[in-house]
Amino acid sequence: MEGLALWGPVAAAVVGAERANLRAGPGVEYDQLGQLVAGRRVALLARHGDWVQVEHSGRRAWMRADLLELAAEQLAAIPLSQRD
Repeated sequence: MEGLALWGPVAAAVVGAERANLRAGPGVEYDQLGQLVAGRRVALLARHGDWVQVEHSGRRAWMRADLLELAAEQLAAIPLSQRD
């Protein structure tokens, strides 16, 4: 599966990078909460710059959008975050 798909009522994508760090916020200055490996499917909740808020196994975190199999127009379809 590539790119944006629906996971119930929420858009979803697949991790394309070998390993992707999950962070507490949209940036490398935020704590690392864990990692996902290539092929894992995540729900896409919001975007902030080059970062996407995702949900996986009931946990929410942020990851860089370029680590997902996601085209630019698909990224633009994700709602903006309410973060400053």
